[in-house]
Amino acid sequence: MKIRFLSLVIISVLILISCGGDPNSIEVTWQGTWLSENNYDDRGTFIFNLLIGNEEISGTITIPGMGINNSPVVGETEEDYGGALLKRIGFSDIANGIEFESFAYDINGDTEVRGIYSNSSNGDFGQWYCSYSDRSDFSSISSFALDTLIVGPSGLCFDGAHLWVSNFSPAVLYKIDVTNGIIIDSFDMSGIVSFPQGLAWDDSTLWCGGGGSICQLDTSCAVLASFSLPGNCEGAAYGSGYLWCYVQGFNFTHQIYKINPSSGSFEDSIDCPESVEGLAFDGTNLWFSDVGPILVSSWRVIYKMDLTGNILETYNSPCYVPGSLVCDGAFLYCIDSEYKRIFKLGI
Repeated sequence: MKIRFLSLVIISVLILISCGGDPNSIEVTWQGTWLSENNYDDRGTFIFNLLIGNEEISGTITIPGMGINNSPVVGETEEDYGGALLKRIGFSDIANGIEFESFAYDINGDTEVRGIYSNSSNGDFGQWYCSYSDRSDFSSISSFALDTLIVGPSGLCFDGAHLWVSNFSPAVLYKIDVTNGIIIDSFDMSGIVSFPQGLAWDDSTLWCGGGGSICQLDTSCAVLASFSLPGNCEGAAYGSGYLWCYVQGFNFTHQIYKINPSSGSFEDSIDCPESVEGLAFDGTNLWFSDVGPILVSSWRVIYKMDLTGNILETYNSPCYVPGSLVCDGAFLYCIDSEYKRIFKLGI
């Protein structure tokens, strides 16, 4: 098991190094994470101090919690596409059967790289990514699969006892067990919100956004109120007496709006990235997930920010595609939109 993990993190770091490193001999430090697709809770982090010289790479790797501390590694890069983009990296000191491949990235420009790996010796496969950023990791990580009926999870909220998940299409709202994802109840949202996305709980009622509006619902999903929005509501949260809605504007703006839930009036707004997929409130601050365009360094990250838009902390997302978020006060729940799982993250 340790050989597989070590091979994965070594290769992932070396791939990133070759993407951003000078071919002359330099010393750098990188960090990254890996994720097995055979076991979604099988993951970890690493730190790599290394020396790059031409196409040869050497250094040491440390994997906290696995007893690996400053373990030596050796490898070399292989460039393709005329040296403009990285394609593969191979190693002479790693057991045969483990293969890694990166996506096409600009060697001299990108600061974060991802790819896939496979290990024929044990049938494992998964994903890796790494960067030289100073992101934090969540204190604990666990997950469970969503029911197969939930084919397009797009919104998430917590009513104090259960999670609620909106399905984009068909338009259905599901009430599920917070510990295992088992469906407790479901509600047809067609005719109410055609493509539900943002979902929030205000201590007594639900709010469901989609298209150019957000609706207030009781727990049987009867409509209590509805407000227009200047775009598509893709994330929603409730906190400090206000609704907070991430809206992708019809005029291509990207804002988190602070909304009075009694009148629907806008009290304030915060600029945010165009790739926000989820929004949550922890009692004091907001959290949002950022998938990011594939070829930029904002990929797979969860931010904690104050209510004025100042970023307080940045976290590595354990989800392949981090989607909707909600906080129960002690844990952050995040939907992996790609693999239809909910991750429970210690904050």
